[in-house]
Amino acid sequence: MRKFIINVKGENYSIIEVECEKISLIEDYTISYLLPGEYKARIIRPVTYKNNIYFSHSIINSIDDAKKKIELIIKSKFELELAKYNKVYTELDINNILLGIQIVMI
Repeated sequence: MRKFIINVKGENYSIIEVECEKISLIEDYTISYLLPGEYKARIIRPVTYKNNIYFSHSIINSIDDAKKKIELIIKSKFELELAKYNKVYTELDINNILLGIQIVMI
């Protein structure tokens, strides 16, 4: 199945398209401890992420959903800085970061 993951390195955000497969209970018994609807998936492609295992909350269905999730991450980061350091931010700051998102398709 083709899905998307978010990669964050410092101030650089990227959305990476991945091909993955769900891990079965036979492969990993801890699957039985997950809540209904949750799963683990092994990345098949791209090769740089091959055999990495992600939980379902880290796997995103569409690019639009990934962009919304990144926006939430950025807003949370700015709100933390506002609470901790009283550093004010604007929507322009958020939009500047959103413009720098890299999208990597396979």
